[in-house]
Amino acid sequence: MKRLLLTIMLVACGLVSKAQQKNEIYYKDYYLKKEVAEKKAKFKKIETKYANGFINIQVFNLSKKCIIKEENYKGNIPVGVWTTYSEDCSLNKKRDFSKLVYSNKQVDTLFNNVIKDGNPGNYENAQYGDNENEIFQYVASKLRYPIEAMNAGLSGTERFTFNL
Repeated sequence: MKRLLLTIMLVACGLVSKAQQKNEIYYKDYYLKKEVAEKKAKFKKIETKYANGFINIQVFNLSKKCIIKEENYKGNIPVGVWTTYSEDCSLNKKRDFSKLVYSNKQVDTLFNNVIKDGNPGNYENAQYGDNENEIFQYVASKLRYPIEAMNAGLSGTERFTFNL
């Protein structure tokens, strides 16, 4: 009986280990741009792929011994709660992808005002005042939520960078 139980446990462990692939990559920098040998690494990324298509990615700060990022995918689609921490391991951001609703509906006219290459006259330069409030007023007056996006139930976050 003990042999049978031991054999079953060994087979189960073998199946579990084959059901996932784990890959460790070591990096020198926080942004994971410079891959290095384990001995020179400051950060480690562990990517675990499961047989059901689920992928978990964790990034660790090796010197502080803490996790700095965790992401989950089902295939190529982000799922679950993603967390990002600063270099000193304090929580920076959480994003919950379980609340997203994906659509296959194509919106052809959503970006009909995109500047085309070779057509620099297709836009107007920003004209705003000298202080922060006037910049925000300018952005608010120009920001448009396309009706196609509204009808398709699409939403998102706009991020701006200003060089003054």
